[in-house]
Amino acid sequence: KEDDPLNGFWLYKCLREKGMPPVQPLPSMREPEAHNMACISSRGLYRRPSNASIAVHFLKTVSAMRYVAATLRAKRQPAIAVPPSRRCCSRMVWPSERAQHPLEACERLLSAEEMEAERAIDAAPERNRLGR
Repeated sequence: KEDDPLNGFWLYKCLREKGMPPVQPLPSMREPEAHNMACISSRGLYRRPSNASIAVHFLKTVSAMRYVAATLRAKRQPAIAVPPSRRCCSRMVWPSERAQHPLEACERLLSAEEMEAERAIDAAPERNRLGR
Protein backbone atom coordinates (compact mmCIF):
# COMPACT_ATOMS: atom_id res chain seq x y z
CA LYS A 1 0.00 0.00 0.00
CA GLU A 2 3.03 2.29 0.24
CA ASP A 3 3.90 2.21 -3.43
CA ASP A 4 1.62 5.06 -4.58
CA PRO A 5 2.98 7.71 -2.19
CA LEU A 6 6.51 6.42 -2.74
CA ASN A 7 6.21 6.68 -6.52
CA GLY A 8 4.67 10.12 -6.16
CA PHE A 9 7.57 11.26 -3.99
CA TRP A 10 10.19 10.09 -6.51
CA LEU A 11 8.32 11.59 -9.44
CA TYR A 12 8.13 14.92 -7.57
CA LYS A 13 11.83 14.72 -6.62
CA CYS A 14 12.97 13.93 -10.20
CA LEU A 15 10.88 16.69 -11.72
CA ARG A 16 12.10 19.18 -9.11
CA GLU A 17 15.77 18.30 -9.74
CA LYS A 18 15.25 18.84 -13.47
CA GLY A 19 13.64 22.24 -12.80
CA MET A 20 10.29 21.09 -14.16
CA PRO A 21 6.95 22.13 -12.68
CA PRO A 22 5.18 19.70 -10.35
CA VAL A 23 2.64 17.28 -11.76
CA GLN A 24 -0.86 18.70 -11.71
CA PRO A 25 -3.74 16.62 -10.41
CA LEU A 26 -5.89 14.95 -13.03
CA PRO A 27 -9.51 16.02 -13.27
CA SER A 28 -12.03 13.56 -11.85
CA MET A 29 -12.45 10.53 -14.06
CA ARG A 30 -15.59 8.55 -14.77
CA GLU A 31 -15.83 4.89 -13.75
CA PRO A 32 -14.80 3.43 -17.14
CA GLU A 33 -11.71 5.64 -17.17
CA ALA A 34 -10.07 4.80 -13.82
CA HIS A 35 -10.34 1.53 -12.00
CA ASN A 36 -8.60 -1.28 -10.19
CA MET A 37 -7.49 -4.27 -12.21
CA ALA A 38 -9.89 -7.18 -11.84
CA CYS A 39 -9.95 -10.69 -13.21
CA ILE A 40 -13.13 -11.97 -11.60
CA SER A 41 -14.97 -9.29 -9.64
CA SER A 42 -16.65 -6.39 -11.36
CA ARG A 43 -17.93 -4.76 -8.19
CA GLY A 44 -17.15 -1.15 -7.37
CA LEU A 45 -14.09 0.08 -9.23
CA TYR A 46 -12.87 -3.45 -10.03
CA ARG A 47 -13.10 -4.13 -13.75
CA ARG A 48 -11.05 -5.27 -16.69
CA PRO A 49 -9.24 -2.66 -18.75
CA SER A 50 -10.71 -1.27 -21.92
CA ASN A 51 -9.49 1.16 -24.53
CA ALA A 52 -11.46 3.83 -22.64
CA SER A 53 -9.28 3.28 -19.54
CA ILE A 54 -7.04 6.17 -18.57
CA ALA A 55 -5.69 4.66 -15.36
CA VAL A 56 -5.64 1.02 -14.26
CA HIS A 57 -4.45 0.49 -10.71
CA PHE A 58 -2.77 -2.65 -9.32
CA LEU A 59 -0.49 -3.56 -12.20
CA LYS A 60 2.45 -4.66 -10.08
CA THR A 61 4.45 -6.83 -12.48
CA VAL A 62 5.68 -6.82 -16.05
CA SER A 63 3.32 -9.75 -16.69
CA ALA A 64 0.34 -7.70 -15.51
CA MET A 65 1.30 -4.85 -17.84
CA ARG A 66 1.84 -7.33 -20.66
CA TYR A 67 -1.63 -8.79 -20.01
CA VAL A 68 -3.28 -5.38 -20.19
CA ALA A 69 -1.41 -4.48 -23.40
CA ALA A 70 -2.46 -7.76 -25.01
CA THR A 71 -6.08 -7.33 -23.86
CA LEU A 72 -6.27 -3.81 -25.28
CA ARG A 73 -4.64 -4.94 -28.52
CA ALA A 74 -7.22 -7.73 -28.88
CA LYS A 75 -10.07 -5.30 -28.26
CA ARG A 76 -8.79 -3.05 -31.06
CA GLN A 77 -8.84 -5.98 -33.49
CA PRO A 78 -12.42 -7.32 -33.37
CA ALA A 79 -11.76 -9.75 -36.23
CA ILE A 80 -9.54 -11.76 -33.89
CA ALA A 81 -11.50 -11.08 -30.73
CA VAL A 82 -10.32 -13.18 -27.82
CA PRO A 83 -12.83 -13.93 -25.09
CA PRO A 84 -11.52 -12.94 -21.66
CA SER A 85 -9.99 -15.80 -19.72
CA ARG A 86 -10.11 -15.67 -15.93
CA ARG A 87 -7.28 -18.20 -15.80
CA CYS A 88 -5.01 -16.12 -18.02
CA CYS A 89 -5.88 -12.90 -16.19
CA SER A 90 -5.29 -14.46 -12.77
CA ARG A 91 -1.98 -15.97 -13.91
CA MET A 92 -0.66 -12.73 -15.37
CA VAL A 93 -1.99 -10.20 -12.84
CA TRP A 94 -1.81 -11.94 -9.45
CA PRO A 95 1.70 -13.24 -8.63
CA SER A 96 0.27 -15.69 -6.09
CA GLU A 97 -1.85 -17.29 -8.85
CA ARG A 98 0.90 -17.70 -11.44
CA ALA A 99 1.72 -21.31 -10.56
CA GLN A 100 -1.97 -22.24 -10.36
CA HIS A 101 -2.67 -21.62 -14.06
CA PRO A 102 -0.63 -22.86 -17.02
CA LEU A 103 0.79 -20.44 -19.55
CA GLU A 104 -1.34 -22.16 -22.19
CA ALA A 105 -4.35 -20.40 -20.65
CA CYS A 106 -2.98 -17.26 -22.36
CA GLU A 107 -1.99 -18.65 -25.77
CA ARG A 108 -5.00 -17.14 -27.58
CA LEU A 109 -4.28 -13.70 -26.14
CA LEU A 110 -0.49 -13.34 -26.12
CA SER A 111 1.74 -13.09 -29.18
CA ALA A 112 4.51 -15.65 -29.72
CA GLU A 113 7.04 -13.10 -28.45
CA GLU A 114 4.98 -12.43 -25.32
CA MET A 115 4.58 -16.16 -24.69
CA GLU A 116 8.35 -16.58 -24.93
CA ALA A 117 8.91 -13.70 -22.48
CA GLU A 118 6.48 -15.34 -20.04
CA ARG A 119 8.28 -18.69 -20.42
CA ALA A 120 11.53 -16.91 -19.52
CA ILE A 121 9.92 -15.52 -16.36
CA ASP A 122 8.63 -18.99 -15.46
CA ALA A 123 12.07 -20.51 -16.01
CA ALA A 124 13.96 -17.90 -13.97
CA PRO A 125 13.13 -19.27 -10.52
CA GLU A 126 14.02 -22.79 -11.70
CA ARG A 127 17.43 -21.60 -12.90
CA ASN A 128 17.97 -19.89 -9.55
CA ARG A 129 17.06 -23.06 -7.64
CA LEU A 130 19.51 -25.05 -9.75
CA GLY A 131 22.29 -22.51 -9.15
CA ARG A 132 22.71 -21.56 -12.80
